[in-house]
Amino acid sequence: MVTRAREVAAPKVALATEDERTAAEVVRVAAMRGYPVERLGLEAAIHAPVGVIVHAPGKPITPEVALRLAPLCQSAAENRRPVILCATMERVRGKQAEERAAALSYLRAHGAIPCDDPDAWFEAAALVAGFGVPRGPKVAIIAPPGGWLYLQATSLSIEDEARGANRLPVAEMPGDAPPADVALVDMDAIPPSAPDRVGRALVVPIVARAEMLSPSGPPALVGLRAALTAVALVGRHAERLQQGLGPGLIADVKKLKVDRARMEKALDQPGERLGDHESKLLLSAFGVPVTRQGVAATPSAAVRIAQSCGFPVEVKIWDPKGVTEYEGGPVIVGLRNPPDVRRGFAQAASAAGMPIGALVIVRVTPPPGRNVAARIEKIAELGWTVLLEVPGHPKPLAAPAPLRRADADELASAVESSRAGEAAPDLRALADLLLRASLCAVDQQETVDAIDMGRIVVASKGNGAVVVDARTRLKRRKR
Repeated sequence: MVTRAREVAAPKVALATEDERTAAEVVRVAAMRGYPVERLGLEAAIHAPVGVIVHAPGKPITPEVALRLAPLCQSAAENRRPVILCATMERVRGKQAEERAAALSYLRAHGAIPCDDPDAWFEAAALVAGFGVPRGPKVAIIAPPGGWLYLQATSLSIEDEARGANRLPVAEMPGDAPPADVALVDMDAIPPSAPDRVGRALVVPIVARAEMLSPSGPPALVGLRAALTAVALVGRHAERLQQGLGPGLIADVKKLKVDRARMEKALDQPGERLGDHESKLLLSAFGVPVTRQGVAATPSAAVRIAQSCGFPVEVKIWDPKGVTEYEGGPVIVGLRNPPDVRRGFAQAASAAGMPIGALVIVRVTPPPGRNVAARIEKIAELGWTVLLEVPGHPKPLAAPAPLRRADADELASAVESSRAGEAAPDLRALADLLLRASLCAVDQQETVDAIDMGRIVVASKGNGAVVVDARTRLKRRKR
């Protein structure tokens, strides 16, 4: 049991909610932890002398609501007392799910910290109120073998390893811990004279259960799983503060050394839609990695392209209006020599219901990896948004475009938990791909209406990520 008394009064928590049951529960839990709570409207809470603001909206966050709340959230974040937003809402699908994801990501980009887990929501508030905002999301656990924290960390590490994620960094002594922004330490193992920091890491005590805390004792987080989520959320918020709030800057496109000639060639096409080949030409002009490929009108041309790309290759029909691979469009795969390619030339047309001799795309076989899909378009009033779909993830992921590095990294991090038993994916490469593609769309917004990357393959760490199938919707052109 903790017996050390608080040296200073706990920071006040501003609670903005219209739901009385939620308010009563927050007040009760906060009192057990020693945090006084003041009920305020969100706008009043921004300027109140409090340590953190927690907000539990009574209704789902829509794009219209996000636009109204964003200036308040940004003001609170700049005052170093961010709005911790409870985003636990009834699940929706389709367009409604995409708009909700976009709305929450818009608030996140403007300094709010949305959280869909009520336990982690409160622990994030306790972290900010009791210890302040750490420099980033990297965490280390200081736990001698045999204690509850060591055993819990080991259990979570086994879970992480099973799905291809990195193991939790656990050290017996602070000096053995890798560089981190937060060091979680068993509260009973911290002496009264312990420093607030070890190196750059903020030292944060943690206990297994809330009943081990005393209202008059020092602050601590409760439960390792919720604490890790809270540190990740607040740490990424800190990175956004460092990089700047709101969407990224379109001026960042100057850093990409865009191949304008290639871009103009891609856009110089009739119609209101670019097919896979022209879309990849456009994306590659901005440095987005795409499959090496060519368009062939004859079997002999297809063989020449295949020899240039390197066997094995794949063949599909060239048709800007055709069905995408994401929608089930046919692709002839595993072509390992010229005779295979000649047969594939005819098979691709037949499979797509086109006459033999129709144009085909011959491309190098993509590397093995995890498939994701991304779309960049304007969402309601929120403007340009990146939407990422990860197989196995329960909802779409979003971030305002152009992306900032922190948002690109957070989108990419969702891929890590998509499958079990595989090598860790190249998240850094995926983040860079999404960032460049978002700059491409916004830079060309006078012409481009949306870019749909229906298949992106994320290879194992160090082996990159590549766009395998893409389409671009153009704005209506004046005749």
